[in-house]
Amino acid sequence: MGLFQEVKYSSTVKEFRCIGDDSIISQRLQFAIFIELLVAVVRIILRVHSDHVYGVLTIIQLTGLTIIILFYRLSVIEESVTVIRGFGIQTKVKYFCGAERNLFLETDKIERVFIHEYIHGSQVKFSLAFLLAGDNRLTLAFNIIYPGFKNLQKIYMNCKQGFD
Repeated sequence: MGLFQEVKYSSTVKEFRCIGDDSIISQRLQFAIFIELLVAVVRIILRVHSDHVYGVLTIIQLTGLTIIILFYRLSVIEESVTVIRGFGIQTKVKYFCGAERNLFLETDKIERVFIHEYIHGSQVKFSLAFLLAGDNRLTLAFNIIYPGFKNLQKIYMNCKQGFD
């Protein structure tokens, strides 16, 4: 569960933010660095014995580094929903690399908002869901970083008030 923040900008604009746990990312990064160091040590030891094995390990190590970089680049560190009463709702996702993905949902196009329950692996999870007019797919918020069920209820109530 992430750190939850509620920011009120004015009487009509409220932002709900959930910031991910940095310790999980740093633990994964430390493990990945350990594995890379281990492969580097094996490369140095085998360098003496075989150039062919050395070349294969170099390719494996570069592939591993590329995968690690891509994984951390795509790691989500923050999710937020901004409710602009009478105008719409903006969802935002921030990634580890600094990139952001924003999506604005106009009040007129939102048919329903609800708390969506889904199964992920062996766990039951919840997220905020929006059903848009003319779209048969749900638009989800807080499906990666979980703010807690009580906070989801608070966000849900504010979203419902935002287009009443």
